[in-house]
Amino acid sequence: MVKYRYLLILGIGFAGACVTTRPDAAEPQSKSLPGQLAHPFLWAVKSHDGGRPAGYLLGTVHVAVDARKELPERVWQAFNAADCFVMEADQEQMDPRAVLAMARQKDGRHLSAEVTPEVWKKLIDKLAAMVPAAVLDQSQAWFAGLAYMQTLLPHDVDPMDGVLLGEAKKQGKKIQYLEDWREAMTAFASVTTAEDLADIVQNDADSKNELSELVKAYRSGDESAIEGAIKASNERGAGAARAAEKEKALLEGRNKAWLPRLAKVFAKDHCFVAVGTGHLVGSKGLPALLRGEGYDTARQR
Repeated sequence: MVKYRYLLILGIGFAGACVTTRPDAAEPQSKSLPGQLAHPFLWAVKSHDGGRPAGYLLGTVHVAVDARKELPERVWQAFNAADCFVMEADQEQMDPRAVLAMARQKDGRHLSAEVTPEVWKKLIDKLAAMVPAAVLDQSQAWFAGLAYMQTLLPHDVDPMDGVLLGEAKKQGKKIQYLEDWREAMTAFASVTTAEDLADIVQNDADSKNELSELVKAYRSGDESAIEGAIKASNERGAGAARAAEKEKALLEGRNKAWLPRLAKVFAKDHCFVAVGTGHLVGSKGLPALLRGEGYDTARQR
């Protein structure tokens, strides 16, 4: 399966006490209160010369976790001390008309002809309040997949990225983004097929269960659990044969594109960077890539 659920909560985001002491003067404390994340996915990033910290990287999930209640004080200390806030893409710049234009079939084909009648009926029934059937029929599979996943995701708390962005604006921080929203959409579209769409529609109960497992893995703070959940999600179902292709397009490729952008950010300002946790774990995650560029990156447990 093409990681619809994983992308939305650990990869692509289309979604405490205030301490003013700079983290280079006092490192964030490690204490967590009940109900807070005991082991947040937080890395300190120090510059090439090992001097003042260049900033922090925080791994997020885009649903289900309440940033206001669950992020421990040490994360907010690092956040409050930063001069700027950086996240994946500026969702406020997403023009619905531009998204629909990007999603439109380019050769006059119809989505209803690319899936079975059963899948098509379930799609139009589930998305009736979101996308008119005529518009959906002219759309590509990736757009329908994202829209369908929105009906399965929990919406009981605000997305972590949005909460952090709102707080950064309140504090008057400089706001920067690692990519244009079109880059993320293009990467997702490049590896999504009608077969993948059918898989997610036919197995939506499994998708809900996997969402719960991914959030559980995130709350555990266990990097190996996150990597295992990503691998299981990516290699299950119709898209299993293209798992490596998906991983390269959706994580590795974007991480490599972000690397020089992060270097510029860390060179100019003391920044707090929040991206989907999938971009941070493993040998091809951003902390590892930054170490390869000479930075000192250390997870703050």
